[in-house]
Amino acid sequence: MRIFMPCKTGKEILRAAQEALTRRGHSCTLYPFSTAEKMRTALDKGNYDIALSTEAQVLCKIKDTAVRKVYLAPNLFCGEKLGRTDCALYLIPHEELSFDFINAGAREKKVQLCGIPVPSQYLQCTPKAQACRSLGLCADRKTFTLFADGVSGNEIKSTVRAAQRLCPETQILVMAGDAGRRKMWQSAFADLQNVFVLEPDVALGMSVGDAVFLPAVTSLLCTAARLEKVCILLHVPTLQCRRNAAFADAHGMAFSGKTAADNVSYAQRLLDGERLRQMMFRAQEKNICPQPEQTLIKALEALGENEKKH
Repeated sequence: MRIFMPCKTGKEILRAAQEALTRRGHSCTLYPFSTAEKMRTALDKGNYDIALSTEAQVLCKIKDTAVRKVYLAPNLFCGEKLGRTDCALYLIPHEELSFDFINAGAREKKVQLCGIPVPSQYLQCTPKAQACRSLGLCADRKTFTLFADGVSGNEIKSTVRAAQRLCPETQILVMAGDAGRRKMWQSAFADLQNVFVLEPDVALGMSVGDAVFLPAVTSLLCTAARLEKVCILLHVPTLQCRRNAAFADAHGMAFSGKTAADNVSYAQRLLDGERLRQMMFRAQEKNICPQPEQTLIKALEALGENEKKH
């Protein structure tokens, strides 16, 4: 199949889908959206079978074409109106959202459970001791990994201070993609022997983290859940992150406290309490699909086969 992937923002989930589909042997083109006219021209020239996007507003601009449209939900909630998309398929992250998608305009028979694809490299974890050696950390100490991209500097500082105060023996790994922010935190934490500020590597960060502190970005959150990690949600002001965090917290698959001290304290409780920790892992298993990449492939291939029959 030839698959067209238009997008304005949030390319990470589509890149994960592209990776899985390409490995399967399908041809996938990730297309950064500029104007509707240019997108439709590219679509017409490419002889595509399917248009796959995580943005309903982009799919709405694809009209008068034989290409089958598929909406891949990028969040743990239904945040878009879908009535004008006229999609052949709506792939949702969990069954509980079925009514929300139907209420937003998706046809009931076209709504299917899929989950949210994540890049394969995120899941390539190594034993903690080996990962700690790679990063220069002590393998024998409890570790908190903080994924700082998109999180305010004050939130990171408050979390580090709370960890220093409440669990001083724990080593803290702060991962940030922006060089300026890394330099700022390296300076701010220079006197703290157990705080390390490094470039982001999701797989290594997950490998060393006994508890991971992260924004409620679905690619990170779903990775952590699939790896059965203690998940603590950092506060991010965007509506998307707030709604993802609210779902994850309400369903017990992650914890979101009111303060940094609440988060650190509960992380300690989860790590010290086997029963409490297993409850979180069961909630993660219930609400996060285990192999969304394979489910996506099967759904699109089935759609292609149905098209051939008709």
